Amino acid sequence: MAAFGSFVAGQVLTAAELNAAGTWQDYTPSWTQSATITKTVNFARYTQFNKIVMGSVKMTATSAGTANNKVLVGLPVAASSNQFALGTMNFYDDSGTDQFSFGVPFSVFYETSTTISFGNGSAGFDPFRFTSDARFGQNYTSSGGNSRTGITVASGDIIWIQFQYEAS
Repeated sequence: MAAFGSFVAGQVLTAAELNAAGTWQDYTPSWTQSATITKTVNFARYTQFNKIVMGSVKMTATSAGTANNKVLVGLPVAASSNQFALGTMNFYDDSGTDQFSFGVPFSVFYETSTTISFGNGSAGFDPFRFTSDARFGQNYTSSGGNSRTGITVASGDIIWIQFQYEAS
């Protein structure tokens, strides 16, 4: 039996091979904000069809990140560099002092072949401390010219991510 995805023309597929298509697999993503954030991985699953990778992640921080640095999360399969936006992220700030909460989607961006970052996808939209090219967690100058301090991931904060991308 051939490994799924490496078939050749004229090859007969077995029921087991067809059933393996789209099987969801667990993975353990990294989560950093300059330093590694320890976390509880509530779930992190992905599936791959040839070069299409889709996944869903929910993690709860059990330590803090480093202020004013972008937030990065690891991917399950190396990504091709010919893409930009890969999905959406929601963030819950457990401290209640920031303006981030459930239901506020941020764009997921290609950062490296193994990591994604987050930011606001609309230029000049400032309520969530972003400009069109700022990344979640970093300092930046708002559209009004004011300097803004990025968030710091802290214990109890939660991140949800949905992604889809082309594997390298």
